[in-house]
Amino acid sequence: MRGDNGDSRLPPERDRLPPFPRGPVLAVLALILLHFALVIWRIEHFPDWEWLLRDGGLLAGSTAQQPWRLVTSLFLHVDFRHALWNGVSTLVFAVPLITYLGQFRAALIYFGAGIGGGIAALSAAPAGTLIVGSSGAVAGLFGAWVVVRLRSARYAEITWRVRMRAAGIGLLVLPALLNPVTPAGQPISVSSHLGGLFSGMLVGAVISRGLLPRDERPFDDEDEEEPDFFTR
Repeated sequence: MRGDNGDSRLPPERDRLPPFPRGPVLAVLALILLHFALVIWRIEHFPDWEWLLRDGGLLAGSTAQQPWRLVTSLFLHVDFRHALWNGVSTLVFAVPLITYLGQFRAALIYFGAGIGGGIAALSAAPAGTLIVGSSGAVAGLFGAWVVVRLRSARYAEITWRVRMRAAGIGLLVLPALLNPVTPAGQPISVSSHLGGLFSGMLVGAVISRGLLPRDERPFDDEDEEEPDFFTR
């Protein structure tokens, strides 16, 4: 059997898997390792974890005077399980976004959603409530993934299997975003998730509109297919 490129030793171009996104995966793993390192450092040097988290986390009623907390809180987690869950979720959605948009644009989505989620959490939390974690930023990555996926679908035929896959991912993610407590009974800031989700969708829409103009195809050559990193 001869491939589309004329080489009989290669499978047809449409049957090949996309290359492994080594760079994006390494970038996200570095972020996850940083989160783990901060948890270890806090446990080793500050057994009274609340003291450190209160210095860097969001504190309802005080963050307006210390806006840098909207960023530092994204790197702090209560324990390894908290960091692991957010890290795995980041890996799932950040890798395709980095592959498709680049590290800079994906970072804009991450921090934009994290800050938006933090503001939403502070607006809904009673004074003195401590909020830490990157789940608002992760929710924003999911929102941007949905927006960019729908944007790229304008130029590609969406099969029934791909639609079912996207719906399944949504059904898995949305309940987690709306769950107010962890399995251990600890409270979760749903407002942070929703604020991050909508912030990520907004930033993703702005970025994808700039990347893929509405009235033009992303490729000049009509015979060249758009790379689809979101459906394989």
